[in-house]
Amino acid sequence: MNGRLNVIFAATCGFLVAIFVFVNNSEMLRSRATVLAQNHDASDQQVTGPYDVVKDWPKPMATLFPEEKGWTWGSTQAIFAQNPNRIFISMRGELPIIKGGDPLNTEVPGIGDNGRGIWLTVPMPGVPNRNASIGPTASPGEPHVKFVAQEGDENGKFLDVWPLGPYAAIYHLLLTEDRNLWMSDGHGTFKILKYDLDGKMLYQWGTFGPLPGEMWGVHEFTVDQHGNLYTAEVFNGRPQKFHPRPGADPSHLVGKQMRVAWKD
Repeated sequence: MNGRLNVIFAATCGFLVAIFVFVNNSEMLRSRATVLAQNHDASDQQVTGPYDVVKDWPKPMATLFPEEKGWTWGSTQAIFAQNPNRIFISMRGELPIIKGGDPLNTEVPGIGDNGRGIWLTVPMPGVPNRNASIGPTASPGEPHVKFVAQEGDENGKFLDVWPLGPYAAIYHLLLTEDRNLWMSDGHGTFKILKYDLDGKMLYQWGTFGPLPGEMWGVHEFTVDQHGNLYTAEVFNGRPQKFHPRPGADPSHLVGKQMRVAWKD
């Protein structure tokens, strides 16, 4: 009988010790997780990569001049940083502001059965307010240009082709001073991509969306002398500015841009 009680007592003590160890380990793990979370960067870099987006840049079109009230940026097609204080932006007209909580019903002709029009509500939940480049609420179209095929360079030599996947839509290429090739994928993966000159992808970042730091249709990008990155988006209809994140890996930043026209 006493032997049985001793076994029960020992088992109970072991169970209590196990609970004590488990509780202490749990507390230790929670404490360690808290410390790691406090020391962790505020971003996991999936959205803006090695950059922080500069919010409220540039100032809204409607705040620049009194006559611009009610208007916003159109489809921004090109951007060039002469220096950090002079950024050239090209866009295709201006667009009326669509208020976030004010849906706009518009008819898109010819896309329904038997060529009928379909009424759409803009903005739709979960997508940008508008496509600034194409569609019924976009910037005015470009004049039609007829391209005539011309015969080439008889001494040209085909070197290589880089398969970028079935969905890639490369809009802009930038060869930097460090001999790396950077690309913007406008409507495939929506990312900024870094390649070496042998066609090997080295790094990528970017996320689709209309929020600050997200991208849709980066048609061109440029870098100033301080390493700030500027993008022009044809579909989101806006330019953006990105500042290098403190402590970012230099190899993840778009390198220095070659400047042949001026040096300031």
